[in-house]
Amino acid sequence: MDLNRNNSATLVEARVIVETVDNVEMGKTFTLPIVQWFKHEFFSSVFFKFIIAGGVAAMINFFSRIGLSLFLNYAMAIIIAYLIGMLTAFILNRLFVFDSRQGHTAHQFFYFTLVNLFAILQTLVVSLLLARWVLPTMGIEHGMEEIAHLFGICVPVFTSFLGHKYFSFRK
Repeated sequence: MDLNRNNSATLVEARVIVETVDNVEMGKTFTLPIVQWFKHEFFSSVFFKFIIAGGVAAMINFFSRIGLSLFLNYAMAIIIAYLIGMLTAFILNRLFVFDSRQGHTAHQFFYFTLVNLFAILQTLVVSLLLARWVLPTMGIEHGMEEIAHLFGICVPVFTSFLGHKYFSFRK
């Protein structure tokens, strides 16, 4: 590890923080670096395109399940529809969101799948925690599973975006 490079990066970060604090006038607020990073990642055109692509993939998942249910049992239709939706999401993200046509498709799909497996786990954990402990403690009894699942689905939107941006489709 190059200690001089690491120390100089730390000095640059420290200087930016000191300069930011020095430039703040009394009574005015300033944006913390974490807030700036959050805004950069999630208030961007790339994140907006990611949401659109995910919505399209979710609709294809939903409607393909309905069509598949004409020929398959419900559980099998859900599984195949999920895979169709995931493949749709991969293609849309690769071509339109992250513009990663030059990367190795197999490598990208491998990491895309890993990120999605992590997202499924997050959805399950958040949904179960909310439905079994948090919402009942708050006195919410009606629609617990629907509310919990909605939040469970929303959480991985952010982590999946970062996972796909920095692992699946990194440049």
